[in-house]
Amino acid sequence: MIVHKFGGASIKDAESIRNLESIVRSRIEPNAVLVLSAMGKTTNMLETVTSLAYAENNKWAEKLNEVTQYHTEVCKLLFGIGKHSPEDEVKTLFSELSKKINRTIKLSYNKFYDAVVSTGELASTLIVERYLSHCGIKVTSLKATEIIITDNTYREGKINWEETTDRISTTIKEDNGIYITQGFIAGTTDGEVTTLGREGSDFSAAVIGNILKSKEVRIWKDVDGLYSADPKLFNDAVLLPRVSYRECVELGYYGARVIHPRTILPLRRYAIPLYIQSFKTPDNPGTLICSHNTEPVKIPCLILKNKQCLMTLTPKDLGFMAEEYVEIIIAEIKAVGVRINLLQSSAVNLTVCFDFDEYRFKPMIRRLEKTFELRYNNGLSLLTISNYTPQCINEHMENKNILLTQQSRKIIRFVYQ
Repeated sequence: MIVHKFGGASIKDAESIRNLESIVRSRIEPNAVLVLSAMGKTTNMLETVTSLAYAENNKWAEKLNEVTQYHTEVCKLLFGIGKHSPEDEVKTLFSELSKKINRTIKLSYNKFYDAVVSTGELASTLIVERYLSHCGIKVTSLKATEIIITDNTYREGKINWEETTDRISTTIKEDNGIYITQGFIAGTTDGEVTTLGREGSDFSAAVIGNILKSKEVRIWKDVDGLYSADPKLFNDAVLLPRVSYRECVELGYYGARVIHPRTILPLRRYAIPLYIQSFKTPDNPGTLICSHNTEPVKIPCLILKNKQCLMTLTPKDLGFMAEEYVEIIIAEIKAVGVRINLLQSSAVNLTVCFDFDEYRFKPMIRRLEKTFELRYNNGLSLLTISNYTPQCINEHMENKNILLTQQSRKIIRFVYQ
């Protein structure tokens, strides 16, 4: 059995969903699992709904209506008006979300976020499942909230492997055709919705692939594979046809958006090959990520992360930045769910760089300012260059206002405005 993950760009509109149906019909074996993201930029839109609603700004309803109209318009283009269209069910799904927002707005932000944003994946799988069935392709729909089980760490759910293994292995059978489920979202044993972290649909596919001991996992993207840099941002990006698990984990850790950092580890356990392929050009071979016969990547690889915050912390008692202070800082940052992208220490300071998230940032500041003097800058960029060369550094960092540099034998990183 092979697990296929389709990202939001692959199902962003009616034409894209028709293309997916063509891929399923011509390139996907009779026994497979399809893991879907939310359509297009739905997650971003629902994040806006979440922020507005949590701030008690009534404009959230208007934004949610936009999300609803986006999905119902796709239904009309795919099905027309008739009994096969899931348009009414989509409207009901978002209507129920509206009621849920009014009932649960006082939840913790992270729990509220998961309750709202998870609806995007539920809507996309509903539409795609109905369209595939409409086209004569038999599919069985599964709720990820019932088969991928996590703890109650909202927005960063930790997999309960024992429970998840039991549910997936008893639900998904080799000879029962094509299954379809949601990426990114999961559930607790108590029935609460959780999510696996931004871009977590790849990880969902890897978890399912691990438990089923899949022949392979394929991730369908809007690019031909894994590149040395994001081809949308860097004109000199080069396709990497074959990459080792280790190098892929490293690139994912530093923020390469094609692969979620946690995706590789479940696959590596059983040496399950991972293919990254373009749904636009499915005849192209893409990138193979595996553990054997892989030459090290020698060309420079660039990973750019925007919307960064750089914070420097100094103990209020003017003491050295001893181990106990470092432990306090890391524990407090972890407690609010912020992931540190870069850390650098000196005798009296610790500097950290992380993705800026307003709803995590404010609680973190309140925790840290009890013990430390804080200085920070928002709106920064973090560029990581693996296999750097002087020429590559000069080309990409010329005329940049660099606030911090961190360098090792293989990796150099810059935080800049």
